[in-house]
This record gives sequence, structure tokens and C-alpha cells, in this order.
Amino acid sequence: MATTAAALKQRLAGTPTVGLIGLGYVGLPLAVAFAESGATVVGVDLDAQRVAAVRAGRSFVEDVPSETVARLVTGGRLRATEDVAALKDADAIVVCVPTPQSPDGACDTSIVESVVAWLETPLIILRSTVSVGTTRRLSTKYRKNIVFQPEYGPAETPDHPFNDLLHVPAIIAVAGADALAHGGQDRRRRNEEAAGERSRPEGA
Repeated sequence: MATTAAALKQRLAGTPTVGLIGLGYVGLPLAVAFAESGATVVGVDLDAQRVAAVRAGRSFVEDVPSETVARLVTGGRLRATEDVAALKDADAIVVCVPTPQSPDGACDTSIVESVVAWLETPLIILRSTVSVGTTRRLSTKYRKNIVFQPEYGPAETPDHPFNDLLHVPAIIAVAGADALAHGGQDRRRRNEEAAGERSRPEGA
């Protein structure tokens, strides 16, 4: 029987359905990039104006041409909705929700956590800005496959953000040596063994 990681890899290598939660300046470019790559993309946002704009083929992000959005919507590659139930068949879901700054300067990750708590999908990708240790904490707490893909700083992005998504290699951080092979105590043992073999810097 194929492992969770192998089965997911096979689905994502085909014609996956990718969900995005949050269609703002981070989410919409990602949605377009995934759709351009051949995936079917479902974007969810509670902002009715954003949803209406995408459905009408209008971009509200400077670096994403409306012509591209319109083409993908018309072709059935991209759709927007306010209904989270539309994500039920997604192979992976990217979380692009706000993490406002708390009074003490830390990221308020409460919105991210509330989303992760009810998501049921083979893979959750955090694209929101989160504090160090968040991916590990949420993965452990909710026993879900969660990875983190950080944004790039200006020094690493000579072009505008949409070009960056297509041409700059992405870093994917996971909570353990085999985070996509959830297996209860086996997963915990593998992670503990990996931690004992080598020391690695803590990621988000």
C-alpha cells in the first residue's frame, strides 16, 4: 500500500485540485500561478467583493493581469467562492490569511489556527506569515500534514511578486524528517530519531 506521501505526490503530479483560503495580494497570485501550471484552483475568501471580481475576470492585484484571470476563469481553471465547502475535494490547500501584529510585536496566528483546525485535506501549506515553531505546533496539535512556504524578502525578489512565483525556487519547511507520512507513534519516533542524528535550525 502506498504511503500517504507517495499517494499525495502522485496526485499532485497529475492534475490536482488546489484550494486557497484568502485571495488577497498573496493568495490571488498563487491561485493564478497554480492554475497556469495546469491545476484546478478553488479560491475561498469571505470578502464578497474579491470573490465577485475574480468571477468577473478582474484582478485587484497590480502584478496579476486581469486578462490572465479572465482566461483562467473562462477556461474552468480558476473559480472563487465564499463557501468553504467547495474545498472538500482539494488535494492540497494553501492558507493565505492575515496574521496581524499583536501588541507585543508577535504575529497573531489565531486566524491561521482556526482555519487549520477545521481543514480536512491531505496537505496544508501555510503561506501566511507565522512565528517560529507554528508549523510544528499545529501539526502536532491537530495531527495533520502541514508545511510552511515562506515569503521572500526584497533582496531575493528582483522582479515583481508574480514573476517571483514562477521563477524563484520555493523553500518548503516541514515539521519533521517525514512529516507527510503521518503514522502516530511511528511518526513521532522517526522525528525524534532524525532530531538526534543532526541539529537543524528551527523553522516556522
